[in-house]
Amino acid sequence: TAILYDYLLSIGANVMYYIPERSDGYGMNMNAIKYLCDKGVRMIITVDNGISAVKEAEEIYRLGMKLVVTDHHQPGSTLPRAEAVVDPHRADCPSRFKHLAGCGVALKLCAALDGGSYDSVLDQYLDLCALGTIADVVSLTGENRFIVKQGLRHFDETDNYGLRALKEKSGCKEHCTATDVSFTITPRINAAGRFGSPVNAVKLLLSDAEDAEVYAGILISANDTRKEKEADISKDIFEYINDHPEILNERVLVLNGQGWAHGVIGIVAARVTEYYGKPTVLISEEDGDARGSARSIKGFNIFECFQSAKDILVKCGGHECAGGLTVLPENFDEFKQRIASDPIYAEQEQPPAPSSATAGNGGEVTSGGSKNEHIENTPPEQPEITPYNPMEGRVDTRQEEQRSNSIMEILSNASASLNEKASVEQILAKVDSSGKLTEALNSENYARAKTELNRLVAHSQLSADEEQTLRAYISNSNRQEQPPPRKK
Repeated sequence: TAILYDYLLSIGANVMYYIPERSDGYGMNMNAIKYLCDKGVRMIITVDNGISAVKEAEEIYRLGMKLVVTDHHQPGSTLPRAEAVVDPHRADCPSRFKHLAGCGVALKLCAALDGGSYDSVLDQYLDLCALGTIADVVSLTGENRFIVKQGLRHFDETDNYGLRALKEKSGCKEHCTATDVSFTITPRINAAGRFGSPVNAVKLLLSDAEDAEVYAGILISANDTRKEKEADISKDIFEYINDHPEILNERVLVLNGQGWAHGVIGIVAARVTEYYGKPTVLISEEDGDARGSARSIKGFNIFECFQSAKDILVKCGGHECAGGLTVLPENFDEFKQRIASDPIYAEQEQPPAPSSATAGNGGEVTSGGSKNEHIENTPPEQPEITPYNPMEGRVDTRQEEQRSNSIMEILSNASASLNEKASVEQILAKVDSSGKLTEALNSENYARAKTELNRLVAHSQLSADEEQTLRAYISNSNRQEQPPPRKK
């Protein structure tokens, strides 16, 4: 969200972001659609969700809005109605690499809107994309490996004030590895949505120097609460398994509890899966609602497994190794039975149960759980990986010219005429009280300069003439500054 919002703002779009609260569930929902319509939104662009929002998509068009879906989850049999559905798992997607995280798909959309060039978006957002790729626990191969390896270099010297503040408060060392990011930064960002509001995480990543410290502190506090709740739920589950060791004979561990914090059951499910080597579904019942989170093992697609019970689920989604669901409490026993008798996996050899039912780690669960196992076990280099081709699978702008023009017409604002008589120095002295735009221009970071300029415009701190003078100056300076040749 931070990547796509900041990019659209930098190209002059009239854009806002909306993050559903955990109580609203994941992805799009009817209440959010009505809220956005009332706000005057004309187009909704999803990030990391929307591929299964078929009914919601129809409601968007009924209300006179348009939809663009960017997602990396598995599509169902029917795609949602939209101007474009960008998902590497589409059957007709030409890209050979299918394992991008949601932030990686958003980054590619930014590059497509930038004329197919990756230079600017990689320079501006590779640190955030590396962070999101690590946090989403996707395979660190192919394009993901490029994103993380190169992004970590940007991460060490990031211009993002929020990341700087969070690194400092988290005690992250100067030169971060993927494991450092996974165990120190991502748990604190995720904690914003688990205990508090996920909007705080976005505000952190979009904040200025003054606000960055405040939002970093909010996330640190939320993570402390997360640790306490996680330890309590883990203790309950491991004690139950120790008292009922026969449950380990089941193919999928399905457990439910009253009042378990929805924000941490996914983490605990990952830890149970990691310890016992079995797919795990944890469901929390509260106020007549039962919502669950699932983690799986390689070779056992938990999302496909859910399909055997889809007719009794209120909602479900996910991919091979993780998923989420909502089920009515009265259907819990039938759901458990359906999962056990799913014909897709009924004949599959069960993962072996541990020799002892004693958990041994009934205390606090380490931040991140099994979400980090692929990071810790990935060697520093893999000699036999597909070379990264950033242009692979990109949209053919000639074939999609009409659609691209339609989207750009909605996203971009008209520019006023250029007033060549205005002085750039005088304008900066008048409006750039924070000094961030001046700093970006002095350091020749023109991508950041565009972002800072649009922030001033969004806050109505510039006249049309002043805005266009600065835009022309930035554009001309950027053309004169030739980047060094890129290594192939």
